[in-house]
Amino acid sequence: MERDALENEFYKLRNELKVARSEISNLRQQIRSLKYTQDKHIEEVQSKINNWKCLDCKLNDKSSCNVLQEDENDNIVLEPIGYISTEFPVKKGIPRQPTLCPQLLGKLTISKNVFTNPEHALEGLIEYSHMWILFHFNRNESKHALAKVSPPRLKGDKTGVFATRSPHRPSPIGLSLVRIHCIEGSTIYFSGVDMLDKTPVLDIKPYIPQYDDPSEQELEINRDLLGVKNMTVPPGSPGIYPGNREDPDGEESDEEQVMKSLVHPLPQVCIYCFCD
Repeated sequence: MERDALENEFYKLRNELKVARSEISNLRQQIRSLKYTQDKHIEEVQSKINNWKCLDCKLNDKSSCNVLQEDENDNIVLEPIGYISTEFPVKKGIPRQPTLCPQLLGKLTISKNVFTNPEHALEGLIEYSHMWILFHFNRNESKHALAKVSPPRLKGDKTGVFATRSPHRPSPIGLSLVRIHCIEGSTIYFSGVDMLDKTPVLDIKPYIPQYDDPSEQELEINRDLLGVKNMTVPPGSPGIYPGNREDPDGEESDEEQVMKSLVHPLPQVCIYCFCD
């Protein structure tokens, strides 16, 4: 009896193993089928992406879509940090440059979408007299930038767009230097308006004469060069040293000539790297 029971248990286990093997085989077949279906769907999606065209390109029967080409150029997306309020709702009558109407007032309010406490980001800015405003020409009507434009100051003559401050540029970004009047909370009041009302601002930076004014940079370089007057000549050292002005003949020494050349740098010398 015990042997029969063991045989029955054996046949039962063998049948269960057969069923398990059959199920495993079926699952493998389903996996292969699903993988094949997935590969087909991926090919179809990839083909649709490669051949996709926007409505404008379809209507104009273009060979490739401009939208996809723009995406491939790694376009940069910038979020405004705030918006400017001025008295100019339309472009007509707006000053071409901030210096044309320096008494005009405007205000810039930093958005709370950028900082939870936008007033914290403005801390220290009041210590400067001016600031740079980088803004977006968001109401440009032209869709294509021109390589050459006719700015008003040239009275009809054309020049390269990058030699002008024209708003019609490949990247429609404006730059204005304005005077800071006061800061209240997250709002900056300034003068020297040349922007439309509700103009989005991309960034602001303080105006620092030592860095932004080339004449100040040149003066600073001259001061550094004149600092060599404080150098002393080691006893018994030959050669020309600034500061060694003793001349037994009473004539202008070579050292004095050197110092004069430092006080008045030659115009053909680059003030940044002193290259010819």
